[in-house]
This record gives sequence, structure tokens and C-alpha cells, in this order.
Amino acid sequence: MNAKRKVGGFTCAANKCKNNTAINRNISFFRFPSNPQRANQWAEVCGINNVTPEKLYKNYRVCAKHFAPDMFLNDLQNRLQPHAKPIIINEIDEEVESAFQSKVNDEILMDTIISVDFTLTSTDTSASSALNSSDINMSKENNENINLKNNVGVQTELQLSNSTPRKRKLRMKCEAAEKRATRAELKVQEEKQSLDRITYNDFQKLLYKFFPKPMADFIKIQGDNLQKSV
Repeated sequence: MNAKRKVGGFTCAANKCKNNTAINRNISFFRFPSNPQRANQWAEVCGINNVTPEKLYKNYRVCAKHFAPDMFLNDLQNRLQPHAKPIIINEIDEEVESAFQSKVNDEILMDTIISVDFTLTSTDTSASSALNSSDINMSKENNENINLKNNVGVQTELQLSNSTPRKRKLRMKCEAAEKRATRAELKVQEEKQSLDRITYNDFQKLLYKFFPKPMADFIKIQGDNLQKSV
């Protein structure tokens, strides 16, 4: 296997990991151990064959994404324990991962619906206030016009329409807001239907995608015990 050093930085030596020191500057990268035995252990985990410990130490790096939380000396995750050893996260089908991501986004969508509902309520209140204010102003203006016309001896029939340009504009805004709310509600229903297709086995697989193996193992055991008690 060729060294994973590229122009502009190191690419993570873990199999199929594309994190790069030049691109992913927020992720720490670690040299292979100088100890030959431990360097070979890292190489085995990463799927590297026929590379000497010296070359591993000089030319290969492993990113922080492949170490369990207890393998770090600090919260910044930029220093490893002396005995640290990387792990490889299991691959997950794209369909299952997408379904899990939909579950994560469900709360965001619900927040959006609440925000839209609040906007609708505010719009309705503002529209009502604006309409009332408009009616009062129109009444005052009409009274002034009547008095003025009476003073000059002009009698005119007054016709007030409920379909003023201002009211039509407010109605259009309310209708548009209602349509947005309807579309958002339909989106939430689609996401909920997608979540219903996620099985417990899918959830177990996803644990190893988003959590380090020790933590994923612990959560899996707790989940298995819960399933048995149901």
C-alpha cells in the first residue's frame, strides 16, 4: 500500500477515510508510534500491509475520528494516551444513514412548524389591527368629506367597499403564509413515515457510525436488555 502523504498534507491512513491535514484543520492527526510492535498494530487496524514501521512513522497519519474518547489525554482531542490504538468505524448503507439523519432533523422541522404557526398568528393579529385602524381612518375621512360637501351644498352618495387595496394585500399575505404552513406540515408527515421504516437492527448499525466502538458497545448492550424486557 502506498504512503498516504499527498501534496498539501497527509490523508488519514484508515481504510476509506478521506480526512486530510490540509483540508480538515479542525481535526487532529497523529503519527504512527515509533515502537515497531505498536506501529504494526495500528497498520493492521488501518488495513495497511507490507510497510515498515519506519515508513509508517514518517509517512502515515491517523485522524482523531478513529480513536475512542478514553484514548485522549484532554478534551481538545489533540493528545493521545501512550497505549492509544485506533478503531475503524463500520460502514452503513446510505439508505439507513439517510433515514437516521431524517430522525435527527425531525425536531428541526417541528421547530420550523412552530415558527410558521407563530408567524401566522402574528400576521393575523397585525392584519386585524391594520384593518380596524383602516376602518377608523376611513370613517374619519368620510365624515370630514360629508361635512365638507354639506357645507358647499353638494350631496353625494357614499359607497364604502370592504375590498380595499390594503385589505386585499393583507389577505394575500395570510393566504401565502397558510400555504407555507401546509407544505411544512406535509414535509413533517413524510419524515415521520420515513422514520417508521427504521428497525432496531438499523439503529444498532448506526451506533458504530456515530459513536466510538466502546461507547457503541455499551449502548448496544443497554438496548438489547431493554428489548428483552419488553
